[in-house]
Parts: sequence; C-alpha cells; structure tokens
Amino acid sequence: MASVDESDDATAGAASAAYTVLARRYRPQQFEECIGQEHVAHSLRNAIETGRVAHAYLFTGARGVGKTSMARIFAKALNCQQGPTTHPCGVCDICVSVAGGDDVDVIEIDGASNRGIEEVRELRQGVNYRPSRSRYKVYIIDEVHMLTREAFNALLKTLEEPPGHAKFLFATTEPQKIPITILSRCQRFDFSGIELGRIVDRLKAITESEGFSAEPEALEAIARRAGGSMRDSQSLLDQLLAFASGSLGVDDVHRVLGSAGEERVIALASAIFEGRTADALTQVTEAAETGIQLGEWAEQMLAYFRDLMAVSIAPDVQLVSMPNRMRPTMTEQATGASVEKILEMMDLVATCRARMKASTHERILWEMTIVRLCRLDHFLNLGTMMTSAPPMVSSAPSSAPKAKKKVDPGEPAAMSQPVVAPAPSAGAPPMARGQTPPPVGASKSPPQETPAVPSMELTPENVDQFWKVASGQLKDIVAVTALSNANRLELREPELIVFHFPGQFAASKKNCEDPARLARIETACSAVAGKSVRVRVELGAEDPNNTRIAKPGVYGKLRELAAKDPLVVRAQEILDAQLKSVESIRPASAERPSD
Repeated sequence: MASVDESDDATAGAASAAYTVLARRYRPQQFEECIGQEHVAHSLRNAIETGRVAHAYLFTGARGVGKTSMARIFAKALNCQQGPTTHPCGVCDICVSVAGGDDVDVIEIDGASNRGIEEVRELRQGVNYRPSRSRYKVYIIDEVHMLTREAFNALLKTLEEPPGHAKFLFATTEPQKIPITILSRCQRFDFSGIELGRIVDRLKAITESEGFSAEPEALEAIARRAGGSMRDSQSLLDQLLAFASGSLGVDDVHRVLGSAGEERVIALASAIFEGRTADALTQVTEAAETGIQLGEWAEQMLAYFRDLMAVSIAPDVQLVSMPNRMRPTMTEQATGASVEKILEMMDLVATCRARMKASTHERILWEMTIVRLCRLDHFLNLGTMMTSAPPMVSSAPSSAPKAKKKVDPGEPAAMSQPVVAPAPSAGAPPMARGQTPPPVGASKSPPQETPAVPSMELTPENVDQFWKVASGQLKDIVAVTALSNANRLELREPELIVFHFPGQFAASKKNCEDPARLARIETACSAVAGKSVRVRVELGAEDPNNTRIAKPGVYGKLRELAAKDPLVVRAQEILDAQLKSVESIRPASAERPSD
C-alpha cells in the first residue's frame, strides 16, 4: 500500500512539474492571433512583403497586451526556414526554438537586470558576428527604459549604423523614459489595451479547451479586473480554474479575488445617494467580515461612479464596471443626481484610494469617505461661498456715481412687502400719465454723505501720531495687524515713512511687502497727508522686549474691521455663527498688547 501511495505522489509531482501556465500555452504564434493589435500586425506583414524591414522597432504599451509576443512572431517571420514570410511555419527548428525563447540567433535580454554599460558593450561586440544559422541576428530587449543613460549612449552608434544582419526589437511600458536620441532611430508602434468583449471571447475559448464551463458574468468579471491586459486575464483564469471544480461561477471570482459583487456595489451606491449613513457603514462591516478587500471595493466604486457619470451624459455608453443588465438601475440612479455631484464623489473616492495604498488603516479611511459621501449635500463648498459673497468694498474714495444694479426679471424681489406709493397731499398737482411715483420715504431720507477724511501734516515729530490717524483709514485687516508688529517708525524723507520690524516679525514684514497691500497702505497715508506718501518696510534684529507701535485699541479696530468684512458677514449668516475674537498671526513668544 505504501508503494502505491508513493507512486501516486510521484505521478502527481511529475504532472505538476510538467504543467505550463495558460498565459504561455495560449501565447500567440501568428500575427493573426495577436488580439487587439491588428494595426501593428498589418504594418509588420507589409514590411516583410515589400522588403522594407527596418533595423530597429520600438513596441510600447501596457503590460500583457502582446509586445514581446509580437516581437517573437516577427523574429520567426524573418528567420523561418520558409521565409521571410508573413506566416511562419511554426514547425522548423528555428520557429520552435524562437517560440521557446532559446534560439541562438534571437537573443532576448531583460533590460531591468542587464541595464549597465558593460552589458551593452558585450552586445556591441557580439552584434558584429554573423548569425549562426539564421538570416538575421535579432535582439529583443524587454523593458528597455530600464537601461542606464550610459548604456543608452553606448548603444547609439550601433543603433544608428548596425550591421545588415542585425535587427533590434525594443519593448517598454514607459516610452517617456527613453532618450529622444534612441526614439528617433526606431520605428515606434503603440499597442492599445484590449477590449473587454474580445478578452471575454478569448477566455471562453480557453475555458472550453481546458474542459471547464464558466458563467458569462464570471468571465466578464475577470476581464474587467484585467484592465485591458490579456496576460493578466489568463493568469487570473488559471488561478480560478484551480479553485473551481469543473464549473466557474461569478461568486467564485469575487471570493478568490476579494472583490464585491454587483449587488453589493449597487446597494452601497443606493445608501450613499439616499443619505443612509448607518446602512452604508453596516455594509462595510459585513464586507470586511466576508473577506472583501476594501481597496478593491473602493476601485470598484470609482469605476461605478464613472459609469454613472457616463450614463447621465450619454445613456448608450459602454459600461466598465457592471454588466449591461444593470443599466436600468444605473440609469435610475444617474437621473436622481447631478453630474457635478457624481464628479465630487469620484474625487473623494479617488483620493481615498490613493491614501489607502500608503496606510495601514484602510477601513477607517474607507468609512470616513463613505460618511462624507452620504453627507455630501451637507458639506459647504468654500468656492461656492466665496462666489456668493458680496463684492469687497474698495478703501480708495471714488467720485464716480454708483452704477444701478440690473434686475433680472426672473429674480424674486428683495423686499418681502410691496412698495406702496404715498397719497398725494392736498393741493399737489396730479402726476402725469405714465409717471413713476417716488418711493416711500424718499423725501424724508436725504442721501448719506461720505465722512470726510481727517487731514494731518506729516513731520518727523508727529510720525507716530500721524500713523494712528492714517491706520483708521486703512480697511485692510492683514495690513493693520502686520504693521502693529513694527517697533519703530521713521520719516526718512519728507514723503517716505519707514516701518522697522524686529527680527521675530519677519512674516509681518513679508505680508506688508505685497504690492497690492503696500499700495493700500500708501493710499491711506496719502489721503491723510493730502499729498503722495511712500511707505517702506525694513527688518532689523530681534527685540527681546517686544516693543511695538500698536496704538491703544488696535485690537478693537481689528474686530471692527473683521465684523464689517463681507466674507466674515457671509460666513456668519451661512453657519449661524458669531464673531468671538480676532487674533494676530505672530510668533508664540510675542505678547499681545492690552487694549
């Protein structure tokens, strides 16, 4: 009995050692088998038929879309014993050895592990020798962007004037990292991602060839997870066929890959749109307990919101996250939300996914994002609040008359009570036909006059008192706060005021150096002096005593200015808040002067 068991184990071990993964067994062997890359195959076939084969080609594209496979097929087509031909036989010694990756004249090099100048020097020495048995010596360099700058420079001369028997086939996923001097010497072909339907068809053929059955939605879920990569989809299928027992279902796919099912994705989206925060958090708990990867779920939700955005704009667009049977449900959800809201949701989920990749607290980040999504309507957009705020009042006096506000006919009236014209007094002449009656109280409320600007002569003796008067005309809160941190004033010239700041208030000096703010300070000083006044700010050594020119009541002045600021008033109205205090931004060591 023991010998029988040992024999069975040995047989199983031999079978396991002889097993070849699906991605290698079903690798394309002809140009026609390269799914999704017909444009590249057509160009290469024409080059062979017309005798216009270049010496260097660059294949670019995402992983698993057929770059290296196309390079091998091209090498077989050039070196086949029945060629050059667009249909290599696949049975001669050269075709078999090239397909296996061990042909003596087709050298495959991994650019990631052979990236130095020494390896390229060896390549330059070997390229001068003629091929052993084939027409061409073909160099296939995968991930060529990993070569060092010195290696690229060493390759330039050979690539520009190679021997007639040498061909170079480069493959890369990051062509932007290749020097332009290399790119200009190659014919470049961009490989596109493979369509979802074509991947599903290929997976179905492989499944049937392997003697398995699979639900269409299971194959579609694998293809969506592959993201346009045929090799990734075949590797996933290989993993799932090992898990399944003869039949592959969509639940098996989600269980092995840790992804959420379509119903779970839609249920979470429904809870988010309806604002059911507690229900959404409960779903997160259930998903975590069933083994769903939260990062994968976040990516699914991002793709789902993308589909909602696309459906709301173009109802017939192709879905990337759901099967077509879910389209009616998605259309209903998209109808109940604006495109702007869906975009905000996509932005939140994308930001959360990026943070989850660098954090060990995936669940906390995901729950925070879900709560924000559920309460998205309650969050105020700062940009919207600032846009809706009234315009800032200019501090400079203006003699131009105020423009009349245009009234939109569809805009509701600002007053809640109708305006009633006053009754004409006895003996008053009747109004002409079509004449507009004067508004109520017009004769009783004379127009308010702008308060006069105080005038004061500017001299070296009264420069401190002059600034106290001028600061009352300055409506810039930041400027008033920053200038209060200066420790000395100087009238250096008849029309030049210099504010000296101690070293610990460098930030205040920088605030005052802003051109627009400096112009407002000079305007306020010029208005009081009755002539043009220039202002300069200078930084000195640190003052341990924190001596400051802040006049008594300066913080009361700041509070008064803050209370009248349109943005502050608007924020109080929206948030139903009150102004408690106004603080100056200054170093922690500085003491606040008493009012």
